[in-house]
Amino acid sequence: MSAVAKVVASKQLGLRNPSILAFFSDFDGTITDEDSNDFMIDNFGMGRPARRELLLKCLHEGLTFREAFRAMIDSVAQNKSFTECCELVRAANIKLDPGFKDFYLFLKSKGIPLVILSSGMSPIIRIIISNLIGDEEADRLTIIANDVDLRGGDGSPGTWGVQFRHPDSPFGHNKDVAISEFREKNPGYTIFFSGDGISDLSASRSATLFVKMREGSGDDLAAHCEKVPSRAIR
Repeated sequence: MSAVAKVVASKQLGLRNPSILAFFSDFDGTITDEDSNDFMIDNFGMGRPARRELLLKCLHEGLTFREAFRAMIDSVAQNKSFTECCELVRAANIKLDPGFKDFYLFLKSKGIPLVILSSGMSPIIRIIISNLIGDEEADRLTIIANDVDLRGGDGSPGTWGVQFRHPDSPFGHNKDVAISEFREKNPGYTIFFSGDGISDLSASRSATLFVKMREGSGDDLAAHCEKVPSRAIR
């Protein structure tokens, strides 16, 4: 993540208003070393081969990410309660990208907004980020994500699932919405977005520049950026 600080400071990008910046980032697998959703799905749900098959169908066969992700989380929910999932993720030893905390403090010192945009579920994200940087600092972060749907139950196996932020969007959480709203309220800002997977494709329209932070599972975002017009760097 320290490499991003160098990118932000770079004069070689030819950015308009380089001193007026905002940074939006995916969470799982981008600012962490492991995707918590993949961890749950691969170990307690349908497994990695089935998960990758669904993601490839999203890229090549028209399956929406919303449909795929719902099936993935449902496969976990059939086997584990939501409380169990929270504890499993808490104990999974998921770590931050080595440079993230310094990068976050750098942005904070410069007054540069950082917004986490995630297709994961907010309670899971809060558990991980609080584990890693502490409750007080985690509470200061703006996190826009999906939520958990307990479906009127207690979160026992088979009674919960993902509650999408934008249920009519093929992405479930259309990250373009938050970026567009920020741009409308803050004209002239240069907006960076970092991500690594299919769920980040919805941010491609509004971000000034994509930053490909790390190799994702199958490198899905990089493959997309090579096919469509975008300002993507790695």
